[in-house]
Amino acid sequence: MARIRFAIAALLLVASGCADRPIERDDREEVVFWHFWGGRDLPVVEDVIRRFNASQSRYRVRGVAMPGANLDLKLFLSIAGGDPPDVMNHDDPVVADWAHRGALTPLDELASTGEIERLRNWLYPAAAQLGSYDGRLFALVNGLDIRALYYNKTALREAGLPGLAQSGPSTIADLERLANAVAPATTDRLERVGYLPDPRRLWAWGVVFGGSFGDPNAEALDQRVTADDSNVLNALRWMKSYADRYGADRVAAFRSGDQALTGASFPLLADRRYAAMMDGQWRVRDLAEATTEAQLRNKPIDEFGVRPLPIPPGGAERAGWVNGNFFIVPRGARNATGAWEFMKFCDRVVAEEPFQTFLSARPLFRVFVELASSANQAPTPALPVASAYYREVVAAAQDVMPRNGRGSGWPPPRNEASPEQSIVPRWYSHLPLLIVTAALAGPLLWMAGASLKSGTEYAAAPQRMLPLAPRPANYADALDAMPFWQCLGNTLVLCAGSVVGTLVSCSTAAYAFGRLRWPGRDLVFGLVIATMLVPWQATMIPKFLLIRELGLYNTLSALVAPKFLGDAFSIFLLRQFFRAVPQELTDAARIDGCREWGVFWRVVLPLSTPALVTVALFQFVDAWNDYGGPLLYLSDPAKFPLTYGLERFVSSRSSETHLLMAAAVLFTAPIVVAFLAAQKAFIRGVTTTGLKE
Repeated sequence: MARIRFAIAALLLVASGCADRPIERDDREEVVFWHFWGGRDLPVVEDVIRRFNASQSRYRVRGVAMPGANLDLKLFLSIAGGDPPDVMNHDDPVVADWAHRGALTPLDELASTGEIERLRNWLYPAAAQLGSYDGRLFALVNGLDIRALYYNKTALREAGLPGLAQSGPSTIADLERLANAVAPATTDRLERVGYLPDPRRLWAWGVVFGGSFGDPNAEALDQRVTADDSNVLNALRWMKSYADRYGADRVAAFRSGDQALTGASFPLLADRRYAAMMDGQWRVRDLAEATTEAQLRNKPIDEFGVRPLPIPPGGAERAGWVNGNFFIVPRGARNATGAWEFMKFCDRVVAEEPFQTFLSARPLFRVFVELASSANQAPTPALPVASAYYREVVAAAQDVMPRNGRGSGWPPPRNEASPEQSIVPRWYSHLPLLIVTAALAGPLLWMAGASLKSGTEYAAAPQRMLPLAPRPANYADALDAMPFWQCLGNTLVLCAGSVVGTLVSCSTAAYAFGRLRWPGRDLVFGLVIATMLVPWQATMIPKFLLIRELGLYNTLSALVAPKFLGDAFSIFLLRQFFRAVPQELTDAARIDGCREWGVFWRVVLPLSTPALVTVALFQFVDAWNDYGGPLLYLSDPAKFPLTYGLERFVSSRSSETHLLMAAAVLFTAPIVVAFLAAQKAFIRGVTTTGLKE
């Protein structure tokens, strides 16, 4: 193979370069690298960072694994806050959008003209399109995600299709023959299918059928978005034919079975539910691991193959939809030069020998490498609305291909109750409370039970509430999978600061509103209460800008300091309780010589302990569960609280649901303990703060 490029981020990151002698330097220029990699891919990325740091003496890359959810918002807030990362790895079609907004640094500002020209000649067509907008490169692709057709050779032989089992379906007619052989249209209940199109795959099949979703460089605006291309519509009609063949109800029932699969499990491996599926090159690893596990257990396993997507007459060969992982340099990056050097290090040509060794061990992967060079591998058009365009096309395909069984008779009509049924016995009066309690406690009990299951037991069907063989080691594994104690320390600091700040500010304000008389008191109190009607989205940006101007961005103080300014709900709650303190007690204190501060500190506050505990508990729970605050104001993982730590766990270990449940129990337990400890005071504080005047 003339030149081997990145076809999967993890593989190429493993193979990139040879490490030199480690260089211990503390005074090198730091390059902050944000990425979304976690789980078994994280050590690979960390190894590449280590190799780069050891290969030169000028720059030191510091990798920051950020949760994938809300990563876009996190980046834009960091840019607005003046503290963006120097380089970031991403995988969504956002390059055109962000470049159009001026959020990205063009690569021609970092590299020479010669470097850019060599880079354009070196990149595969799809990689160049993914990183370009308006004729300029804004991103350097380090991994292409290619889709091909996986098929079960063993299942096809048993279905009487030895020819297709040998070479795989190369045409749409072959794929139709496969589908009809495995699951004829007359099948009463779908338990296995040959192939079943997914609405998301219209992006791939539309290209395979010879269609185009648009040309971002077209002069005519109506040519930039062409989802109504006749060949794209032909692909959609063919995809819909499967729902027409089997019926929407049966397809929906079959699809619901996929939901029982654990995490990111490959459905092709799930009891032969599918004989063929479209998926990406990362599934080669799943097949290899399943084969190894079967060999260790001395169990038989099916034989699988991979080939380019089948084509219709007149279709495009070696075609499909492609996306990938890419490096970008945000505007305002402090060390863009170091970021460019790191990007080049990660994206350099891989040595031939180790790559060929890998292909020998994973022959199915070769298909994806060969497809990567095809000019018919098309990404989402590089438009500023690319992300929205992608979603709208998928939504349109879902509208055409119903994925649920609801017809015109849904929901079924309610049965009219007889007069005898309308009389509810007294002993049923608590039934609604029991139902609500079960609805609230059920998920908690399920979470606790699932946290003690093994991964195999959790994925088994039918599901059980309690584990057959409890596995307490899940909690230790969950603690090892995330920086729990560091996140817990940050969370406790936030909770303590929030409770103290709220009690100090709100109690004094509530005393002034409830026990003192001064001109305009009721008007000011009304304005304070009116702030509860203002949605938090309306104040999010002004508050963020204020935090940034005060120099509190990326500090825990950004989350604690506003609590010392009070909040309307806590002020209202305490004011109502303070007003219930008998006037005779405060008058007696003044007669005994107490000044106003003494009356507040020695009389009113001690009598208001239930209300103070209630406010403290509300604030503790609010700070403990706060996700939006850290998302807006924190970018350093060393300062993340448990909410963000749990989010990072979800991003990195989403397939290990039993460990996720253990982490969720560890997150939830302190809240439950805090409520039980303060339950009596909390209930008293709530019930004794009525609207009394």
